[in-house]
Amino acid sequence: MVQAVWALLQNGAEAALAAPAPPRVTLSIAGGDRLTVEVADSGTGIAAADRARIFRPFHTDKPGGSGIGLTLARRIARAHGGELVLLDRGETSFRLTVPV
Repeated sequence: MVQAVWALLQNGAEAALAAPAPPRVTLSIAGGDRLTVEVADSGTGIAAADRARIFRPFHTDKPGGSGIGLTLARRIARAHGGELVLLDRGETSFRLTVPV
């Protein structure tokens, strides 16, 4: 799980630093019967055409990127009986949930 959250934070930091706005990455964690982790950033967002492809292996828009971070994060979540989704918000936000 640490590797999945790290991938989300790393992507968020890279996106926020590349944007013209002041960089910001937020991490929210909630418990209960499911652990919910949300990561959002102040980057320029994900283009509508790319939203369906971001979890595909080796898909990347970053120079020098490997395209495995989000794929691996989603596989880790699913291996723990959870899910990783891109939220439909104004900013780039991901929600990772796993059963407790």
